[in-house]
Amino acid sequence: MKKTKNMMKNKILNPFKYLTMLVMALSLTFFTNCSDDDDVDDQLNDVVEQEYKDIMQTLTDVGGYDTLIYLLNSYPIDENGTLLSSLFSADGTYTLFAPNNDAFLALYATVGVSKATDVSPAIIVSLLTYHGAGTEITELTPGVSITTVQGEAIVVNKDNPDADGSEGSPEDGTLLTGSNTKGILVADTLIQASNGVIWDVGTVLIPPSIGDLLASILGTNAASLLIGETFSAMGGALQASEVFAVTNQLPSLIDFLANPEVMSTVFAVPNPVFQAAGLSVDAFSGQEWYGILSHHVVNEMSALEATNQDFKILDAAALTGGTFNDGKFVSGMFGVPDEETGEMGFLPLYIKYNADLAGQFGGGTGVLIDSDFDALEGMSEDSAGFWNAEVLFPDAAVNVNGVIHVIAGFLSPMRMDDDDDGNPMEGTWKLATVPGALAVGPSPTDFSWWSSTAATVEERGCLFDDQYVFDAGTMETNDDGDVIWKGEYTILHDGSTWLESFQGGGDGQCGEPVAPHDVSNAPFTYEVNEDKGTVTLFGIGAYFGLAKVYNDGELSDPADAPDQIRYTYVGDNEGVEEADHHATFHIQIPNEGGVDGFATWQFILENQDHEGPGDGTGNGDGTGGGDGGGQSPSIYADFTGTFGGMTFDSATYVYNFPTGSEAWAGVANNNVDLYPFSFPNGGTITFLAAIQTDGDSVNVNFRFEKAPNPDVDPAFNTANVLVTGTTGGTANDIEGTTYTVEIPPQDSANTYSSFLMYLVENDVPVEIHDVLVVENQ
Repeated sequence: MKKTKNMMKNKILNPFKYLTMLVMALSLTFFTNCSDDDDVDDQLNDVVEQEYKDIMQTLTDVGGYDTLIYLLNSYPIDENGTLLSSLFSADGTYTLFAPNNDAFLALYATVGVSKATDVSPAIIVSLLTYHGAGTEITELTPGVSITTVQGEAIVVNKDNPDADGSEGSPEDGTLLTGSNTKGILVADTLIQASNGVIWDVGTVLIPPSIGDLLASILGTNAASLLIGETFSAMGGALQASEVFAVTNQLPSLIDFLANPEVMSTVFAVPNPVFQAAGLSVDAFSGQEWYGILSHHVVNEMSALEATNQDFKILDAAALTGGTFNDGKFVSGMFGVPDEETGEMGFLPLYIKYNADLAGQFGGGTGVLIDSDFDALEGMSEDSAGFWNAEVLFPDAAVNVNGVIHVIAGFLSPMRMDDDDDGNPMEGTWKLATVPGALAVGPSPTDFSWWSSTAATVEERGCLFDDQYVFDAGTMETNDDGDVIWKGEYTILHDGSTWLESFQGGGDGQCGEPVAPHDVSNAPFTYEVNEDKGTVTLFGIGAYFGLAKVYNDGELSDPADAPDQIRYTYVGDNEGVEEADHHATFHIQIPNEGGVDGFATWQFILENQDHEGPGDGTGNGDGTGGGDGGGQSPSIYADFTGTFGGMTFDSATYVYNFPTGSEAWAGVANNNVDLYPFSFPNGGTITFLAAIQTDGDSVNVNFRFEKAPNPDVDPAFNTANVLVTGTTGGTANDIEGTTYTVEIPPQDSANTYSSFLMYLVENDVPVEIHDVLVVENQ
């Protein structure tokens, strides 16, 4: 079975989710091994010899280890979800070297982060496991080597008085990790527990494998990708490419990005975009990653060449200052030899800035990038799938050797889809049994008029079991160069389907199909235009989803059934269930109540023949294409479901809580692809906002519920965020101010499939968009 991966011109690699344990070899820091605590014993309470408690409970009783306890309780150390806290709570004989709260604060300050969740989880795990040993060590005997759970050793110092260059230090009995030459002081008195011992170290211990490397990359573009949580997936891919580079004696991308003397611009893909596709790093070889990631980097020479020697890096000023207004080719670092001369050349990115085009990828700056050479081949910029990515947050990280931009999309230099040659619609489809599989509303981003629910699926089971069958078809190219698939199509009703009033079904009921929608005219034919993202069914009575909906409206008489219906592909919904394969289609029909005189019907289909998880049917960036517009269903919340009197303008994304509204007025997220949420380690919500009247301000907060009303519990609310700035613009204008609210950790058993937003003050219109929820790993 061919996976439906390229409904549109799919030359972009769908971003993928991957947290590689190789990052552990590039872990957090060597710097915090420089404690000068005068007396680490002072903070310890006297331990009275009595019936001891386990290590975890003892840490709580002694006090001062809140950060360590939180981390031990929050970060699984293996794929089975094992927590170190469970190990240190179980029977046995263990040793824990315990840094206190101040030690972690010193670590964060040195590395340049504010909390553990800013750091790749794999790095945190590496640090935590380096603090534990599987034996009880009651004496720190000079010269002894202690093997840790992490696998590397801690050495108790002996006869090494000049290790840090000063006579008499470090002292015998201090700890040496190999990350630096300074001995780490340990409390003179151990803390006894029922299942082992605790040694207070007052400093976070750093595994010897990581200190030297981190010293070389801190503050550089390499550090932004390898240390932080934001880009941990891309950092994993970078590690995979490094293995290939080292094995084949090729230049190291990590060394290049870590060199403080060499300037570079990196277009970096954040974790939420990777997660939208659900792929692993194993989808591509180290060699492929080497080429793909090279295409995300622009070196100093290329930046100077593209900007007439004005800019060494393509920062926000360079990208939006006028140079790129008409579009410009910029050499990336993906090298290919010339077939005739053998000389190495570098394939170009095509970059254009146009603020009016902002939002192509669910909100952004209007800095758009073509990475797969459509511009080079002369394709029109208006062609579906032309743009591969958009800069969401420019200058997200400014380092000593360059700048990191956050992008939505992926800058693949080649077609990465192994099914590009297959018919994207081949196979058997049904309506997906997900909320919103059938929906209608005033715009492609607002389906507030009616949307199917779980109850709809149960009530209309005779509709949701209908099968829509496309044969393999044949491929051709039309005069515009579009890839076209043509073949036969039919519908399998199994004797019953959903009948509506125009078919004699009253208010709606299951019954025998009514002509011409009873396939009496089958087999039908179809045409798939990959580049336009359309599926057209030919033959009176041909349809999928609902028989009544066609391009000119809704049928009131079966005799008026058209001889063709065109559906526009707008995205995929595979995030609903990883193993499912969904595709979303829209039909816009005339309706005075809709935006610009058109309403939109939505149909989400599920392929019945796919083999395991795919990567969607779209242009591969997770944002879809066609006429959907608006924000990406796979990344951002869609706050269009107003209730209780809250108002929302879909043209400007301005919300208001007017006087006279219900006290509980708010707006619900209609992007069901995001569900379910789970926050065992907490998370964050970021969004762009702008007050509409100078001098006003409004508090915004969010609520997560188990399910929509009435089955809401468990539920919780976030803290308020005060929005004060007035810089704003269109619905997808990046010029609004970015706000962040922390999501506190919740019980790991709780999931949330209802996401709401509230304004606290009345009559303060505020533009809000690009609401992004990130679950801490």
